[in-house]
Amino acid sequence: MKKETRTYLKNAIQANGFAIDVINMIIGISIIVMAVIALSGEENDLYLFPVIFILGAILTCLNAVKMMKHNRLFGIFFIVFTVILVCACVFSFLVLFSGLTIV
Repeated sequence: MKKETRTYLKNAIQANGFAIDVINMIIGISIIVMAVIALSGEENDLYLFPVIFILGAILTCLNAVKMMKHNRLFGIFFIVFTVILVCACVFSFLVLFSGLTIV
């Protein structure tokens, strides 16, 4: 039983998407923690929004790479959403640091 478990874990770690899944989990947890901090209501925490958006773009880009192997249409969907998140990051960066106002 111990040998079977060790073999299973070894095969799971060597699987193609394991590294992407681990990175996705780490980035996802950090996004959740930063979003809770940013939405806590303090003025200084607003500067986390560009970081949240860029981490979301990285997360979505990793999912696009993973999906391109299985389903090209979903991969393209993830790439489009990555571009939207990068635009949101740039926009939030401009609003916070250049003094743009939203009417």
